[in-house]
Amino acid sequence: MIYYYIYVIISLFCIVMENYIKTEKEKKGVLLLAILPVFVLIAFKASSVGSDTPVYITMFEEHTSDSFVKGDEGRIEYGYVIFQRLLYYISHDPQIIFIATGLVVSLACYKFFLNNARNSCLALYFFMSLGFLGFSLSGIRQTLAISIILLSFQYIKEKKLYKFLLMVGLAMLFHKSAACFIPVYFVAHRSLGTKQVNLMFLGALVLFFFADKFLWGVEAILNYNYGLEETGNGYIFFGVILLITILVIRSRQRILSSLSSNETMININFLSLAAWTVRLVSRTAERVSLYYLPFTAIALEEFITSDKKNRIEWTVAWFFVATYLFLRRIGIQEDLSNYTFFFLQ
Repeated sequence: MIYYYIYVIISLFCIVMENYIKTEKEKKGVLLLAILPVFVLIAFKASSVGSDTPVYITMFEEHTSDSFVKGDEGRIEYGYVIFQRLLYYISHDPQIIFIATGLVVSLACYKFFLNNARNSCLALYFFMSLGFLGFSLSGIRQTLAISIILLSFQYIKEKKLYKFLLMVGLAMLFHKSAACFIPVYFVAHRSLGTKQVNLMFLGALVLFFFADKFLWGVEAILNYNYGLEETGNGYIFFGVILLITILVIRSRQRILSSLSSNETMININFLSLAAWTVRLVSRTAERVSLYYLPFTAIALEEFITSDKKNRIEWTVAWFFVATYLFLRRIGIQEDLSNYTFFFLQ
């Protein structure tokens, strides 16, 4: 399976960045090389890779029809409509969609992880393994929205609310679920004491019992019809996010002092935990969790990087956990596990 080779490549770059990189220029080069395999997988996949891929190809081929403009009962956002029309002027080959998406994802990840992670390759590895790579091979519209959200984070750091909201608005033109990221601005810079931590855990628990009402309300606001896709699984991944949250919270003083950091990633990771709490009730919430996932990845990277004594052991352990979760997900999705390039199909 090609994914083994991709992850071996990225993991090697993680080792290189941890032990041999001395300058900022070298860091940029290594991260760029680590992202390159991700671009290749997204850009050059065959039409059989990803459950939604044939739908996007059909929409592209019917770009002039009323059905494309209106979408599935108006669900196709106009940002994506314009995006496809612009691509159609460049090439009539549907593969242009995936090449363009691969470029957007790669550039957004490059900038986000370069500016926000100490070991950017390690954070990238966790982000891809914990769910994003598999999703990006299918859900093009939301993948583009997530990429824009990654770029919006700079305005959260700078506390520029209006610019942040403009970026979220742009992301919503590709997938309206990006609106779920707005609360991050008001959570990111809060100071976490024991009382605040307990309230956040309590809030996640309360959310579990009201998850169905919450999801129906969100769907009504965003005019989606995904429904409550009830599920009896998700407990393993929820357990992993919960474990990351506990480890990071217990070590937050070490992280803050060792890395001269702030609590931004730790705070946003709580929203990731909340989303996965709702995910136990309905698979629909997994889409929301993807917006918070990069911050969980960096929070985990910060936990590992700040532990000078046990850094190698933690790295190896979480490499295995992240890789296992990725291969487990891919293994049960035939449309992803049988990956092939478009020029080989």
